[in-house]
Amino acid sequence: MKVLTAIGAAMLISGSAHAATIIVDFNELVVGDTYDSPLVSGGLKFENPAEGNGVEAFYAVGNGWVTDADGSQLIPNWFRSVTTISQANGKSFDLVGFEFSDAFDYADDPLTVTLVFDTNAGEIVRTFTADSNYGMQYASINLSGIRSFTLTTSDSIWGEDTVTLDNFEYSVTVPEPATWAMLIAGFGMVGLAVRRRRVANA
Repeated sequence: MKVLTAIGAAMLISGSAHAATIIVDFNELVVGDTYDSPLVSGGLKFENPAEGNGVEAFYAVGNGWVTDADGSQLIPNWFRSVTTISQANGKSFDLVGFEFSDAFDYADDPLTVTLVFDTNAGEIVRTFTADSNYGMQYASINLSGIRSFTLTTSDSIWGEDTVTLDNFEYSVTVPEPATWAMLIAGFGMVGLAVRRRRVANA
């Protein structure tokens, strides 16, 4: 009975957790460099199938390319901007939103971005169209339990239908520091109870 009580206590105290918000700004990437697929940044994994034949999967741009003069932004492959995004550890996550623009901010041929989410609740599709204003714009998502999602642009024309990405904001559930301590203490109680029981039965 003491063992079961200790196990129950450990399970109960392990339930306390909070959501940690992470922003992926790609600023660790070197402007002008190219990157292979998969690319991991800020805990998210970006995959692009168009790599090969002298074509790189991802490009890092900045220095005022669109608006981020002090950091980097990410451009998936020029000729086929189809990107799959997931958490690098394979766990589900909640996506708040991100910034996007067509690569050169052409206003005469607005870029359309289609997102297909694989979530715990099923498939969800969202579509966003770039405005005619210079600079990045925000795509508000606010979806929970995302296993992965694909990002596809409206066409495969070089430049006009190439998307620039930045500032992915997402959250994951992490245990409170005190929870870890209590959980360890709870399992310590389990071990002590088992040991005492063995001694008593000897």
